[in-house]
Amino acid sequence: MYKIFTFVSWLLVLAIYVVSTAEAHKHRSSGERQHKNLQPRQTIARITDDITIALGVGFGNMILIEGDDGLIVVDTLKNRFEARVAYRLLTRNTNKTLKAIILTHFHLDHIGGADGLKEEFGDSATRIFAHHSMEFERSRYARVSSFYTSRIAYQFGKDPFKYCADDLRPCLDTATVTDSVSDNDIVNIAGLKVQFIHMIGETNDHLSIWIPSKKALLVGDNVYNSFPNICTLRGAPTRDANAWYHSLSRMRKFRPTYLIFSHGVPLQGVEKVDAALVIYRDGIQYVHDQTVRLMNHGLPLSQIVEKVKLPTHLKTSKMLLEKYGAVEWSVRGVYDHYNGWFEGEVEQMYPLSKPKLAEFIQELIAADYSGSVYDKMLDHADLAWSKSHRHFQTTSTLLADQLKWGIYLCSLASELGESQEPSKRKKLDDIEMKLTESMVQLNRGNMIAYNFYSTHMHFKGVGPVATILNPVQHFPLNQAFEVLPYRFKAEICEPYLIMKLLLWDQFSPGQWNGYILRNCVIEHVTDPDEDHFDHVINLSSSEFRQIFSKNANPNMLSISDENLAALTRFLSFID
Repeated sequence: MYKIFTFVSWLLVLAIYVVSTAEAHKHRSSGERQHKNLQPRQTIARITDDITIALGVGFGNMILIEGDDGLIVVDTLKNRFEARVAYRLLTRNTNKTLKAIILTHFHLDHIGGADGLKEEFGDSATRIFAHHSMEFERSRYARVSSFYTSRIAYQFGKDPFKYCADDLRPCLDTATVTDSVSDNDIVNIAGLKVQFIHMIGETNDHLSIWIPSKKALLVGDNVYNSFPNICTLRGAPTRDANAWYHSLSRMRKFRPTYLIFSHGVPLQGVEKVDAALVIYRDGIQYVHDQTVRLMNHGLPLSQIVEKVKLPTHLKTSKMLLEKYGAVEWSVRGVYDHYNGWFEGEVEQMYPLSKPKLAEFIQELIAADYSGSVYDKMLDHADLAWSKSHRHFQTTSTLLADQLKWGIYLCSLASELGESQEPSKRKKLDDIEMKLTESMVQLNRGNMIAYNFYSTHMHFKGVGPVATILNPVQHFPLNQAFEVLPYRFKAEICEPYLIMKLLLWDQFSPGQWNGYILRNCVIEHVTDPDEDHFDHVINLSSSEFRQIFSKNANPNMLSISDENLAALTRFLSFID
């Protein structure tokens, strides 16, 4: 009788599963179904006796943690349909009640099924946890949700929310948070100690979940099997790459046995997990630090994008393959994070509209001309100034579009080889000077525009217009220590070189700074363990400033020959 009952029960479960899966599958876009690079086929993976993951039901994972007297779900997929399928698959061998839902961050593919899951499988006592800043992130998204939706469709290949159009109930962002948590909050849920760690990365509200009894760290979208989406094309504020790799350093301190993602297959084994976290953090840090370094060298964004490429040993790592995020987008994102949209070129202040630019380009191409392309561009730039000047003589108003077009042409011409010939360069400078003078006149009412055009006109080609200070020499000491990694010379990197230097000041108790050179980055460690460093070097604060700003020779230091050799070599990698 028992066998018959069991057989019938399994048939019932199978029938529910088939119907629910079909329903969920219907509500998934083809683009999501094509994301095999990040998300495996639909399956259930048992990580420990008490932690199970539903993979492939939606674009992300649903994670089930079984406590002594109840269940905890981490992330609930995009909608109630996917959530229902995943939850039934995960709970087919238990009858414990749903005690809590934990949301790692505000993205819809993580929170969309939360309320539906609670209504169908929980009760009024079921708690929904999220970081306290989630409400801010959700509100910001809602303000421009229509804009984002069309971009999301491009990123994932199809209308992502078509299923929602005919639903009379709210079906987007349906997560009623009952418990807002902060960094390092510890809560006992279903008999388990659960620690919430705020780790900024893919979002600013991002939580990692640490289950100490299981040695399991649930990291949401802060780690997955691809170079990360530091700058996502679907539209979002650029992610803080600096904060992201520091979050990964913090993950390492937990020494987890299990690293569980919200997208993709988890990792198991302390050493394997640590190696993955190291390569992931170092890949992010490399792109961040080299972008910042070249910004400080004064390079324009276009050149920075060309120069910042992952070293081969990082680029070929399975954790950093560009299957989702991309290095080039990330370089642009880091630049934007620190600088915004304006790259410092005068033609960008008031750019021509795309239709107007197309009109001018059409005229330029159609015009008969027997000279070089360089001369043709400059002659048309001069013609643009003349049109504006003649208009001013008769109407007392300048033609802004003509001046913008002329400056744009001068900017393009300056990138051509002929611009390096003295006579050709003088022609360019003379025409650009006339155009810039007119733009100064046109923008007298705006102090910033006036100053930019005036400064460009007077200092063009003569180098920096301001004194550039060395931050190691002139910034507060804590900032001087912090900025050192951003001066690493990646072009002379030795990929597998590892150096570990610990600098301390005997006259300043507690002033310890560790530097680990690894994977073509320098990790700055502010709470170093002396036993983990190969060289411990005593440097006073003034000696640190002089040596690392290259104003003094390290031979002046009273340190061992071994430490001197290590410090000298380390310094060779610093700008």
